[in-house]
Amino acid sequence: MVPLVKADVAVPLLDGFYFATGTFFLIPIILLEGTATYFLVKRRGWGTISIWSSFLIFLAANVLSTIIGYAVSTFIPYTVDYSPAIVFPIAFLLSILIEYPIIYGFIHKKLSTPNKNAFVISLLANSVSYLGILLLIGIGLFT
Repeated sequence: MVPLVKADVAVPLLDGFYFATGTFFLIPIILLEGTATYFLVKRRGWGTISIWSSFLIFLAANVLSTIIGYAVSTFIPYTVDYSPAIVFPIAFLLSILIEYPIIYGFIHKKLSTPNKNAFVISLLANSVSYLGILLLIGIGLFT
């Protein structure tokens, strides 16, 4: 088994934070979330955003949410149950809330109705990445 590495708010809460591997595993999350956002914006006709801008948005959003996830995890005693069934719903909501203002900051001049769209983008992007993490845990690739 490969220990689950850290990205988004959820993963620093599962077991110790490893900067090098956590940073490496941010890459697929950024690519998933950025790609999903790019196609959502394009399909909905909300405005224009390049794929590279989309990746940059989620680089900033995920670095911040990972740092916050790590900070939160330092205050939780080791005796707390870190099972995904407990951690993921809370972390999912925290990720949406933390990443929303970053997404809004990047898109508010580029897309129509930026408040609503930033929330939808944050919800979709985090749904994609958290579902991916849960699937990897479910098949036993990560603990």
